[in-house]
Amino acid sequence: MKKPLFIVFVIFIMCSAYGQEWNYARLSVLYGGSIPFNFNSIEKYEKGIEILDGTILGITLADSSALGTILEGFVLNIRTFNGATEILGDVSTLSLDKIRVRADNYLGLGAGTSYGYQDLSAVWNAIFSYSNLSFTDLTWDSHQLSISYGAESH
Repeated sequence: MKKPLFIVFVIFIMCSAYGQEWNYARLSVLYGGSIPFNFNSIEKYEKGIEILDGTILGITLADSSALGTILEGFVLNIRTFNGATEILGDVSTLSLDKIRVRADNYLGLGAGTSYGYQDLSAVWNAIFSYSNLSFTDLTWDSHQLSISYGAESH
């Protein structure tokens, strides 16, 4: 019994000694997990819908401080899920190329860059970037992005 326990202990020590440091990133949906696109009036059908601050994301980003790793910020990209081209609704479908997405500073990311409304497509599109040469860790409660949506019906 002592020999297997010793082997497990040695393996644990070796894994700890050779473990790699990683930077840590996490997005937390604080508000707005489901966005309704209801074209329930002639005006909305003709002019489209804009949902300002439809989702609030908390950003957590931590530098591992390990030698050889330098963290200076992030770029937030979007694309459709699995190359989807439309959203299936109860009555009809909405082509995803009719949806636009924008990210803006909501709290603590004022030095970041918003790229304005970007079309939702199957390829990656940058919607926000943040960099700071004197980077300090970001936490979800003090670093937040507002995601706004626009949609046209035709």
